[in-house]
Amino acid sequence: MSTHPELGKLELKSVPSKTFLYFAVFICILFAAICGLIYFGAIIPINQGKSTFSGDISILYITMIGIMILGIAILLLSIVLTKGAVFYLHEKGIVAVNKESQKITLYSDIQHVYLFTSGKRIFGPNNIAFRNNERTDWQAISAKYSNYGAAITTIRTRQQEANFPKILQQLNEGKSVNFHYIDYAKLLSTQFFALNTKSYLNVIPKTLVLYKDKLIAGHETIYLSDVQRFSTNDWTSQIKLLNKENKTLFSISFYSVFSGDSFTATLDKLINK
Repeated sequence: MSTHPELGKLELKSVPSKTFLYFAVFICILFAAICGLIYFGAIIPINQGKSTFSGDISILYITMIGIMILGIAILLLSIVLTKGAVFYLHEKGIVAVNKESQKITLYSDIQHVYLFTSGKRIFGPNNIAFRNNERTDWQAISAKYSNYGAAITTIRTRQQEANFPKILQQLNEGKSVNFHYIDYAKLLSTQFFALNTKSYLNVIPKTLVLYKDKLIAGHETIYLSDVQRFSTNDWTSQIKLLNKENKTLFSISFYSVFSGDSFTATLDKLINK
C-alpha cells in the first residue's frame, strides 16, 4: 500500500492484470489431465497387454512430454507478463512500486505524456507512458494493467492541470516552449509491428518550438497571426492550423505529440485569445 499524504488522496491503483495467469493455470491443469488420460487410458493398458495398440509406445510418451512443455511454457510466459510496477495515482503525483523500490513522480515535473495504441484496437489509446524529460526513463501503464483507461484519463488531466499555467507563464515572459513529437508513419508502423511495450518506447522524437507568436516545426515557421483558427478532428485525430482562406498551414496527429493535451490547450489560448 502506498501512503504519501504529501501527494494528496489516492485516486487510483493500477496493477498488471492476472487474467492471462489464471488462464495459463487452467491450461496447465487441462494439459495435465490430458496427459493423465493418455497415461492411464492408453499406456498402462498397453503395458498390461489389454490394448490392441500396435504402434510405437514411445510416441505416446513424446506426446505427453510435448503437451506438458507447452503448458509450462504458457505458464512461464504468463508469469513474465504479470510482472511490472504497481502504480498509485494520487492528486499531485504518481508512486510506482516495484518490488522493494518506490519512485515518486510529480505531475508538475512530467513533460512528456505519450499515448499509443496496441493490440487489435484501432481507435483511441490504450497505453500511456510518461517521463520528466528526454534524459529520464519512460514509465508505462499498458493495456495489460487494470484500470488502464481510468489511469490514462487521470494522468492526462492531472499533468495538463499542473503544467498548462507554467507553459503560459513561460510564453508570456517571451520564452519558448518545446513540445516533442514522433513521425506519424513511425507511430503507425510501431503499432502494427511492435513486439512489446519497450518497442513502443524506442522512439526518437523531434521538436516543435512554440513562441507566443509563432510555431517552428523543423525548417518551417508558422506565424500565429496568419492563423484564423485551429481544429482537432476526433475521427482522424489531426491538429490543423488554418488561415483565412481555410488553407492548412500546419498539420500533425494529436497522438504524435507528447503531452498533446497541453499542446492543443496552449494553441487554443494563443489563437483564440
